[in-house]
Amino acid sequence: MKNCFQKIERNNCTLYIHKDFRNAALEDALLTGKKTLLERYRTIVVPSSAFACVYKFAVNFNGIEKKVYVKEHLDRSILDVVKHLVHASRARRAWKAAMMLAENGFQTPAVIAMGEEKSGLFNVRNFLVTLEVENAPDIFQLICDRQKNLSVKLK
Repeated sequence: MKNCFQKIERNNCTLYIHKDFRNAALEDALLTGKKTLLERYRTIVVPSSAFACVYKFAVNFNGIEKKVYVKEHLDRSILDVVKHLVHASRARRAWKAAMMLAENGFQTPAVIAMGEEKSGLFNVRNFLVTLEVENAPDIFQLICDRQKNLSVKLK
């Protein structure tokens, strides 16, 4: 599955993009940085942890508009900075985990890109881009439905 990705390098940034989701404008924005991404696309900020920035927006792939999510991993502490000297970035680990799960039959959001930007030895930016899961049930509704079913069975 990893061979489905093409590697693009520009300046200090490396982008692995799925060959079925090539889009020059998106690739340029991802390689250039958050500022270009926010200027070029109508992004919606998605609530996330304090250690990530998540954006949702639409991208045209071969005439079909798809919703995508970009999750930029932020350093949680100085330990993360040091850890990236010897371990893969959080985005790279998430990318590998998503591929492993998909190869073993688990449903995961399709990863269309993974990027890392370095300054010297240090990872200054790392992010994962996924497609929106279409027709997914709302998790809160599922929980409420399960809770109702459980309370009916207990009566």
